[in-house]
Amino acid sequence: DAARPAVSFVDLDALMEAASTTAAATLIKRIYGQIIATNPSTEPYKPPTAGALAEIVTPQVFDRQTFGRLGTEKRGWPMADMKLIDSSPLNVRIHSSKDAVFVKTMLTLLPKARRGALGAFEEAQW
Repeated sequence: DAARPAVSFVDLDALMEAASTTAAATLIKRIYGQIIATNPSTEPYKPPTAGALAEIVTPQVFDRQTFGRLGTEKRGWPMADMKLIDSSPLNVRIHSSKDAVFVKTMLTLLPKARRGALGAFEEAQW
């Protein structure tokens, strides 16, 4: 999807494997940062422990029956049926233009594909 320009092949393989055995699966990213929990009047109370919370990230997969129920029942995500798969911390949700710049920088740091060997000696180095 357009909000997720780069997802690890490892994450995609795990998601597709889960798709063959469950009605719904999604990638999640654990939240380890500073978290504070508040009640409606913004009074803080004991927050969850680090790593106990997770953000649902895309892509998600659904079988046909579960996907059809999403549109007709309007009950939200089928969490009881959902298999959660820990994804790479590099799987970043783009919320703003700053996030887009961050992801673009991450993509430029990836190794560049080689165009082919320059000669027999260099080919032997592969």
